[in-house]
Amino acid sequence: MFTLRSSSGRILPFILFIILSPITFISCKKLDPVSQEKEISGIQESKFFTAHAPKDSLVKSVLGFVKRQNTKGGFADKLIRTIGYPYWDKAIVTSGKRKNSHERVDSDSINTVFVPFVLDNAHSVNTTL
Repeated sequence: MFTLRSSSGRILPFILFIILSPITFISCKKLDPVSQEKEISGIQESKFFTAHAPKDSLVKSVLGFVKRQNTKGGFADKLIRTIGYPYWDKAIVTSGKRKNSHERVDSDSINTVFVPFVLDNAHSVNTTL
């Protein structure tokens, strides 16, 4: 009867172990796409709030408000996919007088902040909010 042993008796099992070990390791490796998506989402969300940092104090306060709202609702990922990333440093702040005395504001002027959003690899503004 034919045996699978070499002259030393241990070489063939060793070679089989060397060949089958990487195959077993690769086939049993679990890929977790959910955690990869969360990691990518976290990076995008961080870029949403930190890239193009604002210099104006009013825009900084708007950024803080948006950040707090995102912790409650988690809307940054959807905004990134649909309208792009905000350019906080290019935000335009306009101020105007109240038109009606019936409006509920603490002061006589109203400030409006326009933040431009640009999609990745785009050369023009997609939306302003």
